[in-house]
Amino acid sequence: MPTVNSYDDLPYTCLPQPTTHPARLASVVSLLGLSSPDVSGSRILELGCADGSNLLSIAVTLPESFCLGIDYSARQIEAGQQQIQTLQLENIELRHADILELGPEIGMFDYIIVHGVFSWVPEAIQQHILKLCAKQLTPEGVAYISYNTRPGWNMRSTIRDMLLYHTQQFDDMDTRIAQMRAWMDFLKSHMTEMSRDDLSDLGNDQVYYQYLKNESEYFSEMDADYLFHEFLEDCNQPLYFHEFMDKAHGVNLVYAGDASLINMFREFKSVRVLETLGELDTLHKEQYLDFLENRQFRQTLLRHQASSDETQQRGVAVMKPFYFSASLKPETESMPSLVEIGALKFEDRRILITEERPIGKAALLILYQQYPAMLSFADIFQQASQLLAEQAYQPTGNEREELATILARYASSSAIESSITPPVYTLEPGDNPLASPLARLQLQQGKMALFNLKNETIRLNNPILAHIMLELDGDHNREQLVEQLQQWIAEGRITPPPNVDKTTLTREALHQVLDSALKALAKNALLLA
Repeated sequence: MPTVNSYDDLPYTCLPQPTTHPARLASVVSLLGLSSPDVSGSRILELGCADGSNLLSIAVTLPESFCLGIDYSARQIEAGQQQIQTLQLENIELRHADILELGPEIGMFDYIIVHGVFSWVPEAIQQHILKLCAKQLTPEGVAYISYNTRPGWNMRSTIRDMLLYHTQQFDDMDTRIAQMRAWMDFLKSHMTEMSRDDLSDLGNDQVYYQYLKNESEYFSEMDADYLFHEFLEDCNQPLYFHEFMDKAHGVNLVYAGDASLINMFREFKSVRVLETLGELDTLHKEQYLDFLENRQFRQTLLRHQASSDETQQRGVAVMKPFYFSASLKPETESMPSLVEIGALKFEDRRILITEERPIGKAALLILYQQYPAMLSFADIFQQASQLLAEQAYQPTGNEREELATILARYASSSAIESSITPPVYTLEPGDNPLASPLARLQLQQGKMALFNLKNETIRLNNPILAHIMLELDGDHNREQLVEQLQQWIAEGRITPPPNVDKTTLTREALHQVLDSALKALAKNALLLA
């Protein structure tokens, strides 16, 4: 690797990546009917971990695991080590190291994460990453590797070529960034002027101009660190999916799936497309899907060749350990008939589904009524069966298998949330609420973008929530929190909610404010169970 590291000069803004969490990887593999290592107590390796933000978030949610992060940027590793020391975490280690120098001494791992690295390093490092995955992955282990893909990056490469050409005349990073911004602003302005005219006059060039307009508008909002490392780094090598898999096959790693399941189970209106693709094996089907959809980015899961030969499980055996959550609202406000023949619609802001089977309708209704709780398969089946019994439903004996099929389908299409591990967060704060130590530290450091216990990034813009969360160390009970709340309001540090009169604050009203705040924090997965 180069001795001068641009990531030391311009650190990359690091955020948790939900699709890389071992619980997510295990869930995806399990939904595909394959086995995976137990997430609790697993060994997790992240190559190119930057300051370890993603791995740090994972370590907080998996206290029995061991997490090792490797990065070539000494500056970013040092920043992450300071966070670990402050939090006094003992299950995570960050090392400043060259990937090319890593070998068996790092040990074996159940999950290996390589996010935002593969396309941005030379061929030799790509090969070594794959060799490490092949040699250091446990027999049933899962490796996650993301990379830029063609054909989507064929057009985006034009943006990169523009920026490289324009900035090649400048030496220092600050000037190159400024000139990169200047060119993007110029491009955006030019495209805006073009759009005022009739683009139809451009003929075949209309598609190109529209693409540049959309890209210039999108990238004008992006941070400088993202733009520089995406477009001005020496390496950015997008690959066709089949090219990546050829590299993986070279070290006896095989395709297990995609971390984003919805990309594997896409639905097309064209019957011809469905029939044609349905005749292909998985690898050819995935490549043709990329061609059809101009895909720009992939999150591929790899396993050992031997582990791929196992018999895939189906039905209840797969779904039994899962937990599910869904916010899909039924089309009727009143209790619908679940046993009558006919479909019942469920929808939220992003999706509409119809369900005809009684056990499916009952299950979706149960999930909606208890959202955002994560319910086990057993709980859903028990409650749905009870609901059907109340409507005099006559069971056929196949309901459990039907429910497994229904939940698997909706989980695969991301219509409902699923996890093979129980949530580490709680929706019911106790007498001594405890917030995520990582999120509390971020608040103490003045950050409003917090990492929650679902490995997501959320923004906490409510001062009341922020003040209360800082006190949630598990040592303060509700009475103490109410007293603190009263003091903050008296000192003018926070303003009570609009429905609370500051001049007539009662103890009961303060308890209601606290309860509302705790419920909001819990709903955002910020409180530990």
